Amino acid sequence: MRILKVPAPAKLNLFLHLTGRRPDGYHNLQSAFVLINLCDELVFELIEEDEVRIEILDKRAGASFLNQKIDIPDNQNLVFRAATKLKEMAKLRGVEISGVMIRVEKQIPLGAGLGGGSSDCASTLMALNKIWNLELSCEELKQIGLSLGADVPFFIGGKSALVEGIGEILKPFHLNPLWFVLINPGFSISTPQVFTHPKLNRNFRVMDSDAIEKARAEINAGRFYGSNYLESAAFEIRPELANFLDFAKPLQLRMSGSGSSIFSMHVSSDDAETAYADLLAKLEEQKDIRSYECGVYKSYEKHPIFDVL
Repeated sequence: MRILKVPAPAKLNLFLHLTGRRPDGYHNLQSAFVLINLCDELVFELIEEDEVRIEILDKRAGASFLNQKIDIPDNQNLVFRAATKLKEMAKLRGVEISGVMIRVEKQIPLGAGLGGGSSDCASTLMALNKIWNLELSCEELKQIGLSLGADVPFFIGGKSALVEGIGEILKPFHLNPLWFVLINPGFSISTPQVFTHPKLNRNFRVMDSDAIEKARAEINAGRFYGSNYLESAAFEIRPELANFLDFAKPLQLRMSGSGSSIFSMHVSSDDAETAYADLLAKLEEQKDIRSYECGVYKSYEKHPIFDVL
């Protein structure tokens, strides 16, 4: 196998509660993560040269310059770091591998709270484990992934989950099929800026098993549970997000991750499409936010990469 193409889906945080702050400065959380069918595509091609090459292309339909290259420094590029880490591990184990050219075709917007970089990283680990015949277990890949990014183990797990700790604790969280109207305002929000903001919600609490089951039941009925603790800080940084939530009423919206994407949740495709059409009609009346990108997406029961590998 010299060429392999795999998907890397986005995620949504259906709720996100902070449970405390660690001595290292990171925050522990409890959050329901779900995969949706908005995907980047990664193409891996083995090459003769003993190196890792990366090309990132903007493939979003609304992109100003379709197929424009996106430049991310290697030390900040999770795909490059994942490939390099596996390459070093292979050499330590005495496994002979080829170099690789990786083309990342971006559909997931950057800095939008959708986990695009972490998902690309996870798909890189899983794909190279296959194409390089490394035979690493899922748990081994999760440990490697955690060293690269807190959300990476979730994507390797590949199912809806209750995520705890900084992202390393994954618990089953079965959900019925759900549909989402996803809105991307076209700007990003810095995650470190959100977590260090004085308006960050620090009313830490831990959900017990009864609360977790109640949350699951509410979500399966198409109703939001709890909140996203990061909204208070994000809305101070970008007040137009808070204004959009008021503008969209009676449609109920929630922010994913540290923003900037927001979404509504529905139990049927028809409900989601109706909400989407109503929102588009309202957007046409507002010149200042007409450029917001919207779409309808469905939850995945499992990571689509499992159908490829």
